[in-house]
Amino acid sequence: MEELTPHEERPLRLSDLRFALAANGAIQLLLMAFTSLAFDGGYSSRICFQAITGYWLTVGWLAHRRREKLTTVDASLIRIGFVLWLPTAVTVNGILSELFFNGI
Repeated sequence: MEELTPHEERPLRLSDLRFALAANGAIQLLLMAFTSLAFDGGYSSRICFQAITGYWLTVGWLAHRRREKLTTVDASLIRIGFVLWLPTAVTVNGILSELFFNGI
């Protein structure tokens, strides 16, 4: 990894996004297991918790990869976090709910 000065910013790389997508599935499964145990409120409460938690994990991880503090993260990271996590939370919850709770 290259050394950056505190004011130097490295552009977001495709490898950052690929790693975030690869880690996305594993983290979503862990969050799904936790939310299944922690929430009795049903499908929508699990999705909300999972999407919000995963969203900030993604934004924080990408900010760390770019050597930025979470408080100074730019709008592109926030959009990327939203794009990666919200649809995945809905999809993973929908598939696993169908598989495990409806006996498919």
